[in-house]
Amino acid sequence: VKQNISCEQVSPGEMGVGTRVKNVARLFGPLGGRIEEHFEITTFEKPFRLGKSSREGSTFETTDLFELSEFEGGTNVRFTVTVTPNNFFKRALVSMMKNTVHGAMRDSLASLKQILEA
Repeated sequence: VKQNISCEQVSPGEMGVGTRVKNVARLFGPLGGRIEEHFEITTFEKPFRLGKSSREGSTFETTDLFELSEFEGGTNVRFTVTVTPNNFFKRALVSMMKNTVHGAMRDSLASLKQILEA
């Protein structure tokens, strides 16, 4: 995702369930700024499913699940995000960001498709 500034694994060992990661990104939409996410891998079924859940220190409380499946000679990507905004400001911000985030993910997946099919 082009909004990402940095993403790093902060726990030792190979990637898998229990791995902790820190991600810093530009805030979507007109407000600018940065968001920081600390998360833990909760599902790791290579190469079909990857789930993560935010941990203390994250700007937003989220759970995400990426699911890949074969579809008509290609790959279907399903990305599910659940956000739990815990105050009025975050609820308003999530509401404003929804379409922007959806568009950014669509654009990122289209770019990934071009790279993989090149």
